[in-house]
Amino acid sequence: NAAWDVDNLIPGLSGVVGIGFDQIPLNADIVYPVATVSDLRLLEPTKSGQRVDLLGHTLPGIGGGTFYFDESDTTSPDNNGTIIVTTGENRWKGGFVSPEMFNDIQASINYAIANNINFTATQPSYTLTSDLVILDVNPDGGGNNLVFDFGGAEIEGFDVNLYSSKTAIIKNLSLYTQNFIVSGSFYCDLENVGANELIINGSSTGSFTEIFWTNFNNCRFGSVIFAADRAAFNQNTFNRCELRGNAQQGFVNAHDYNIEILGTARLENVIFNKCDVSYAAVDIISAPLFTSEGGDVITFRDCYFDTMPPVSKFGTLDIVVLES
Repeated sequence: NAAWDVDNLIPGLSGVVGIGFDQIPLNADIVYPVATVSDLRLLEPTKSGQRVDLLGHTLPGIGGGTFYFDESDTTSPDNNGTIIVTTGENRWKGGFVSPEMFNDIQASINYAIANNINFTATQPSYTLTSDLVILDVNPDGGGNNLVFDFGGAEIEGFDVNLYSSKTAIIKNLSLYTQNFIVSGSFYCDLENVGANELIINGSSTGSFTEIFWTNFNNCRFGSVIFAADRAAFNQNTFNRCELRGNAQQGFVNAHDYNIEILGTARLENVIFNKCDVSYAAVDIISAPLFTSEGGDVITFRDCYFDTMPPVSKFGTLDIVVLES
């Protein structure tokens, strides 16, 4: 197959004059790169099913994906995310949901959940006017992972909440002046999320508040707080995370403890794997009321402590420190 580089985006295929697909053979298998949504609106397709690789929503590299030409649709409006209408009234479909679709980040997230479409933030920062809630993702389970990619955006003003969700992936989020709250999570992943505090509690407005089989990967928290009203927190893993205590490295609060355990709800087989647990002003763990029925274990595997490792027991809560 042959292709011409209309926008000088393909190495080795530059310098050809042209403004559309008229210079590309009518072959739906060609994935043609386009820089932004604004450029996509100017690009007219010539064959149903033709595809373009959008490099970014507003800027190349932030919020992209593959779009295809749906020749059968002549009425859907441009929503600045999953449907892009060209100047010739053709419709490119695919991609992601962005805050710019509704000029409202909460409305965009709700739309993404309701329609099972990935969410991608496209701006470097957002100031919230109320808590941002990710609620009831795939509540029946059994579906594909739904991705909420914040693209490294800094969120200010209010907290972000993950409620009653299954197989959700929340990634690339900076929340150092606010908290990330989890209440109800099965098989979810947090990846590269930074927050003043990670709070595990029972505040969910959804159908469940337990947290099972959830992974926290390459995250950075001032402290992890298990609130007294939480439900069970079982079989969850922190991989290569940083718990920074009172280091105040961008966090709004200093923290006396890396991990605070309030109340007595179960903590079964919680694993911290290759984590940096440091800068606590008082101690690594606080669990003053822990009197659960037994079988509760927190395991630190190949973790770094800048002081002595935590004590081995808090009531019926066993603390296991392993080194390879």
